[in-house]
Amino acid sequence: MSTLQRPVVTGYGLIGPFGAGSKALLEAIHGERSCMGNCTLFDTHHQVAQVQGFRLADHVRNPRAERSPRISQFALAAIAQALSQSGIDPKLIASESTAIVYGTANGPAIVTERSLDAIVTQGLDAVEPLAFQESVFNAPASLASIQFKIKGPILALPMMWTAGLYALKQGYDLLRRGTVKRVLVVAADELAGETLDALDRLGFISPNDGGEEKMRPFDDRVNGAILGEGAAAILIESEDAARDRDATPRAHIIGCAIGGDALGPGAPDDSGDAMARVIRRAISQTGRSISDVDHILAGTITNRKSDLAELNGIEMLFGGRRRSCPVTSLKPYIGETMGPAGLINLIAGILEIEHGTVFGNRDLERADGAGIAFPTESEAQPVRAVLVNAIGVSGTYASVILEAAK
Repeated sequence: MSTLQRPVVTGYGLIGPFGAGSKALLEAIHGERSCMGNCTLFDTHHQVAQVQGFRLADHVRNPRAERSPRISQFALAAIAQALSQSGIDPKLIASESTAIVYGTANGPAIVTERSLDAIVTQGLDAVEPLAFQESVFNAPASLASIQFKIKGPILALPMMWTAGLYALKQGYDLLRRGTVKRVLVVAADELAGETLDALDRLGFISPNDGGEEKMRPFDDRVNGAILGEGAAAILIESEDAARDRDATPRAHIIGCAIGGDALGPGAPDDSGDAMARVIRRAISQTGRSISDVDHILAGTITNRKSDLAELNGIEMLFGGRRRSCPVTSLKPYIGETMGPAGLINLIAGILEIEHGTVFGNRDLERADGAGIAFPTESEAQPVRAVLVNAIGVSGTYASVILEAAK
């Protein structure tokens, strides 16, 4: 594939606390669905954003897979949606020209917890015989490759809350180098008691200040996240491959960059330098300028340092334009889905472009970003290009530039 070509998105799928698909996501963003509530999977005093009423059989026919961990089932369902929407012939997917790049924050955490509990309380012999193959981080990707008969490269990236966009970067590079013709980019995570407890002890879960339990990114009362779960998948193809099968692109990916700040876990670079470097690299690939970006879908992990990392990075690059380029975080609507969060943002960016809408911020009453525009309600306006960010708990960053399909 020529390096002048841009990967195109031809299909996407979603599973989350909002339900399944883009219609359900839009209903959550517009306040028609509530995504947060009490946990029914394990005991916790925290609110969670849990996937409710999910049935794999509604998306994929595979009775054996219905016994797999929730994370694997979420991934299969999201992929099935993406492939269906793309209209691609299954024979093209079942080839060496298709790759899977999968990202996750915590992997199949529930089966891992169960196995470790068995070892500690009863010894090695108490571990379920099939537990190991389901507990490894790449298990959902391997299951997907079997389900859809994909014979190309399979990559798995345990990159915490930047996992979805890190996976996209690897898929983006595979296409640009001509290694494959299409890539399924997938990210998934599941709620688990030990994961929530660990993140709570590390100060990532609301309320980390003893105050009100609520997700309020960019508010001066920000105090952590409400943990969620789900999956997102997109099918990206080379322009030639999409054209050869008369596919309709949903959007072009014109820039994609990743990076880190080398500061260690839990301490994003609140100066904004690292975020600015990654955004700058993404934009440098596009042949466009900062002035061409119409909206920013934020990646903050909903604490003070990550809020500042993103806002200061935006201020460095956008300068006086920051007043006319609005910033939105979708996490107060759907919770912190961890690995899939960046891909969910990306799909939301496609919806903004297609619907001519900039989504608003929820529960943002005391904005903490001087001079930055934070819409509090969805606003109708033409959207040609969207900057999508992700920030991880270990100082990782990712930025993607989406452009309307021509």
